[in-house]
Amino acid sequence: MTAVKIDTKLSANASLAPDEDKEPTVKLGIKHLEVARGGRQEDAIRQALHALYTIRTASGTLDGDGEVQLSERTIGDTGGQVFAVTATRMQVAAAQWAKYAHNAAAKGNLTVEQMRNELREVARGLESATAWSSDGD
Repeated sequence: MTAVKIDTKLSANASLAPDEDKEPTVKLGIKHLEVARGGRQEDAIRQALHALYTIRTASGTLDGDGEVQLSERTIGDTGGQVFAVTATRMQVAAAQWAKYAHNAAAKGNLTVEQMRNELREVARGLESATAWSSDGD
């Protein structure tokens, strides 16, 4: 198995005029190449790529209590592996609480006390997500 990261860039002639004879081109450049040497490394690379994809594409929402609820797709992508579930919950929690904070900051005419309350809510939500991931420690 080979893992390849490719960088694409439109070349200078990518936006040709309609009457030009040249074909638009795209330049491809290899940014990273990882080649496995045998079955064990192949499995390790495959698992690492799957884990990174799962974390990168994690999605979900916050329920009424501010708890993270992963989407069915994300749950399926984790394959029930605890580290993957934890990592995706952290990703979704960070994204959802950041969105909450941005929305709170965008509200006009909030008092200092109201902003403190919003900040406490974000902290509580992040603490809740963190506490879930460390249960049993």
